[in-house]
Amino acid sequence: MCFNLNVKAQDDENFYMQLDEGDEFVWEVVELNEYYFKKTFGSEPNFEIGDKIRIVITELIEREIQWRITVERWDYKENWGERGDVIGYTVYRNPDLFVDNIFIPSPTDDYLQKAMEVLDDNIYDVSGNSITKRVKSEIGVDYRWKKQFDLKGFMIREAIYTYELDIVIAMIEGGHRIIPFGFYFIGFIIFALLALVIISFKKKKIFIR
Repeated sequence: MCFNLNVKAQDDENFYMQLDEGDEFVWEVVELNEYYFKKTFGSEPNFEIGDKIRIVITELIEREIQWRITVERWDYKENWGERGDVIGYTVYRNPDLFVDNIFIPSPTDDYLQKAMEVLDDNIYDVSGNSITKRVKSEIGVDYRWKKQFDLKGFMIREAIYTYELDIVIAMIEGGHRIIPFGFYFIGFIIFALLALVIISFKKKKIFIR
């Protein structure tokens, strides 16, 4: 029994979280079937195609058995210039303690496969970097909820489907947005673009003369 516990602990150490404070994620609604949405949930959606959700990692705490992730979140149609809602996520290193959210440890396919060993296969299904869950809406209609992750464990696609007909009810896509070298890089880019505009204007003026 001690041997098994030691092996399990060693396996857990093979999973790691590829997140940093300041990381930004944006997802956009790319598909929406309003007819099946209302038929499944009994109400109109509070979003439309092109609407976006944004989160920024504000704090990342790594502990022995879990990661505690705090984010600032902007829901559909909210102003990104205002403060977002503060939300916390817990991600466990041990796949047996799998929690369904937007981040999972890497390697993602191994983590999901091991989690599937303890999940109810009448509810969950895993394929590669994707996990699908059978869910019942508040009005008693079954549907499927699928999340796809990239190799770093970030959710890049989330979709809900009709259970029997496999029709997309709604889908969002997106992922990790990185600003290289921070705000100094942005300033450099703006300065470079302004310089190009000025040079281009001068060349056109000389040519006209």
